Amino acid sequence: MVIDIHYHLMNKGWDPDKVYLAGMRLFEKVFGASSPERVKEMLSTFWDPSGEKAIQFMDKAGIDKSALLVTDWGFGLGEPEVPIEEQNRYCAQVARQYPDRFIPFAGIDPRRKNAVELLKRCIEDWGMKGLKFHPDVGFFPDDQSFYPFYEKVSEYKIPILSHTGPMFGCLKSKYAQPVYLDGILADFPDIKIIAAHLGFCWWPEVAAIASMKSNLYGCLTGWQLMAQKSYTKFCHTLRAVLDEMGSEWILFGTDGPFDVPNFTARDWVETIKNLPEKCPEGITFTREEVEGILGGNAKRLLNL
Repeated sequence: MVIDIHYHLMNKGWDPDKVYLAGMRLFEKVFGASSPERVKEMLSTFWDPSGEKAIQFMDKAGIDKSALLVTDWGFGLGEPEVPIEEQNRYCAQVARQYPDRFIPFAGIDPRRKNAVELLKRCIEDWGMKGLKFHPDVGFFPDDQSFYPFYEKVSEYKIPILSHTGPMFGCLKSKYAQPVYLDGILADFPDIKIIAAHLGFCWWPEVAAIASMKSNLYGCLTGWQLMAQKSYTKFCHTLRAVLDEMGSEWILFGTDGPFDVPNFTARDWVETIKNLPEKCPEGITFTREEVEGILGGNAKRLLNL
C-alpha cells in the first residue's frame, strides 16, 4: 500500500491574496508564471470541489490513500474569501465520499481564539483524522499559550503534520525551524508530530531530535527535486536520515496536486520503490525499509 501523507485540497477562495503574491516569484522560476494573475490562473487548474482530481492524481501515481490537507493561512496573512471553518468542513465532506482513499487533516492556526472549539468540531463532528499547521505564518509552535490546544490534540490521539523548513515570500522561515517542535514533543509525549519535508536543509536537526524522541516523524515531501537533479546525493542523504532516526519514522509524501516539472508523482513513487535495486554503489536500502516509507509506517501511525 502506498500512502501519501501530504496532499493539498484546493478550491476557489481558500487562499488569501498574500499567498499568491508570495508564491509569484517562486512560480515564475519553476513554472514560468509572470504575474499574480497568472499564478491565480495556474492554481485554478488545481481547484477540486469534488475530490475527483485528487483521485485521478493518485491513480496515475499508483497511490492508494492520501492525507487531504487544509492550510490555515488566514490568521497570519489575511482571511480568505472562504472561512477556515468552512474549508475544514468541506474537506471532511470530500473525504467521506471516498473513505477508502482519503484521510482528512484539519487546518487550524493555534492562535485562533476558537482553535480548541474548531478542533473539536473537526474531529468529533466531521471525523477528521489529523491536524496540519504552518508555523511560518508567524508563530513558534512551542508557545505555551497553545498548550490547552495541544492538550485537546493529545486527548484525541491525532498526529500533527507541521511544516518545517525555509519558505518563500512573506512566510517567515525562522518559525518553521524543527527545534521549535521539541517542546511539544517533550511536554506531550502522546502527540505524534510529522516534520513536513524533514525540514529540507534542516534535516539533520529533525533526525537528531527524532533519534531521542520516538514521537517525531518526518516526511519526504518536497525531496523530489533533489532526487531528480542529483540522485546520488539524494540516496546518500536519505541513507543518512534513516541511519540517524530509523526507517520506521519516515513517511512518503508528494505535495500534490503540484508536480516537479518533468518528474511526476508516478516518477516519485517509482524512485522510492526502486531504491534497493538502483541505489549507487556503496549504499544499500532494504525492501522492508522501502515498504515502510511508502505506506507501512503511515499505516501504523494512523492506525489504518
